[in-house]
Amino acid sequence: MRLSSVALRATRKAITSRVRPEPSAINALISAGLGVGLSPDIARHAAGQIPTAWIAVEHPDCRRILTLLWGAGNHLSTAARLMRTTIIDWNWNNGFAQAKR
Repeated sequence: MRLSSVALRATRKAITSRVRPEPSAINALISAGLGVGLSPDIARHAAGQIPTAWIAVEHPDCRRILTLLWGAGNHLSTAARLMRTTIIDWNWNNGFAQAKR
């Protein structure tokens, strides 16, 4: 095995993609004619004045996974703690807060 192939394999293992979708960038690409896409409804507001056409996709099986993130080992602020509690206690089936346990 040549050194370059060893280095290449080590580099591939060490590099992790951190690319995340950016709604306004996706909307700009779609507006430029580079395809179509699915985007959360809130992305319409983030898109600003980018000319795109929207249609709502509504189906009982159409769901979005939300993730609340904070820095590992960092203090969770009061606002973030309240948000976490609200998300955990929310009744996702009927769209209302659950009764206190």
